[in-house]
Amino acid sequence: MDKVIEKIKKLLRLSKDDAASANEAAQALTIALKLAAKHGIDLQTVSTDDDTESATTHNTAKAQAHGDAEKYASYLVRAFFHTTPLFQTSNGKKSVTFIGGKVQTELSIYAFEYIVKSMRLAWKNNTDRRLKRSGFLRGYYNAMWSEMPKVFRSNDLVVCHDKYIEETFYSNPQVKRGTVSDTSSKGGSASAAAGFRAGKKQGIRNGLDLK
Repeated sequence: MDKVIEKIKKLLRLSKDDAASANEAAQALTIALKLAAKHGIDLQTVSTDDDTESATTHNTAKAQAHGDAEKYASYLVRAFFHTTPLFQTSNGKKSVTFIGGKVQTELSIYAFEYIVKSMRLAWKNNTDRRLKRSGFLRGYYNAMWSEMPKVFRSNDLVVCHDKYIEETFYSNPQVKRGTVSDTSSKGGSASAAAGFRAGKKQGIRNGLDLK
């Protein structure tokens, strides 16, 4: 097991190496996730031997909008990667910032972008125009939740980044807390069922390469 943890550490270091290309960093992060899931290792316990890894920081992803796809994705990321999302708008450009440990924020960005992209693509490929987008995405979100690897499901871990958020962001009135509301009935049951089937077919494991 020690050898696996050391390999994960090396991969996490590579994913943050400024000399690595974007593709190399993404591949390293994907393999680290795959190894962690395969061996039941909680990435919260893995340090890359850098004192800054456990310090609270933030990482930002661009967003086309602050709509249902982004809100559902941010909720999933918050629940499974233990970061806090903030929706921001600056000069008309929207983004979502994740607050937490360095490794966790990087994992959050990776997962968030994949989930949003896959949600948008699934709805675009939907041919049944009787369905409602809001319900479809709700069902897709529920499917993604059910597909999350068990290694990421840590119900005992409670994160609170309120102090960091207040000190770092609350001077900016444009910052909003990322939330998902009314996830139980939005959009109709037929639409939600179709979205659930689409989400199960795609699966989070395809994006994280967790086979």
